[in-house]
Amino acid sequence: MRFIFHSSLFCSLIVTSLIAIRYKTKHQVLRKKILKTVYQETSLVNFENIDLSKQDLLVSGPIKSSIKIHRSYPAPIKNSKKYLGWNIEGINLGHIVLNFGSSPKIKDHCYQINIWVYGNMNKAILYITLEDTLKNIHTLKVGSLKFRGWKKLTVVLPDHVNQQNLQINSQNEIRLIKLRVDPGPKSRFQPWQQFYIDDIIAITRPKYLLPDD
Repeated sequence: MRFIFHSSLFCSLIVTSLIAIRYKTKHQVLRKKILKTVYQETSLVNFENIDLSKQDLLVSGPIKSSIKIHRSYPAPIKNSKKYLGWNIEGINLGHIVLNFGSSPKIKDHCYQINIWVYGNMNKAILYITLEDTLKNIHTLKVGSLKFRGWKKLTVVLPDHVNQQNLQINSQNEIRLIKLRVDPGPKSRFQPWQQFYIDDIIAITRPKYLLPDD
């Protein structure tokens, strides 16, 4: 009797798991379809014509850092020929901030932001800072750079980042303020950390507007 009970429970758990997996798969397929058909890519930053002298690189703590435009191995993006290289020397007692001289603006509703990054198994963490339509500042974690090669990192904008227009049919926007890197501990065998950043892209759709009377 106990064996039958456990067998039934086991079968029930298997069925429940299969249903959950099937639902998750359908949800993922639907999400990809919506992103492909409803949303579009909006370029925020590329490094083809950027003037680094107008970008503000700030360093806090016992860290040395420099940035430079490279051309030899861009990310696998159409028409990308230049990208930004970062060199960092130091320990995890500070961070590096790249303030954009002219903050890129996002006028449409933004679902997520993609950043192409080339990692060298760094222990650094990458963040972005946004200003929403209410002028509130939000720092969002993009991800760890502990991988090798080009990779598209993605951060989904949480609900507390306000994107609503402040008045009916007004056009308020959010702004990309800066990138921040927390370098992580210095390696005894790799005193310099180096990584690269290519295009920063917003995944957007038009905001819902009231029709004209």
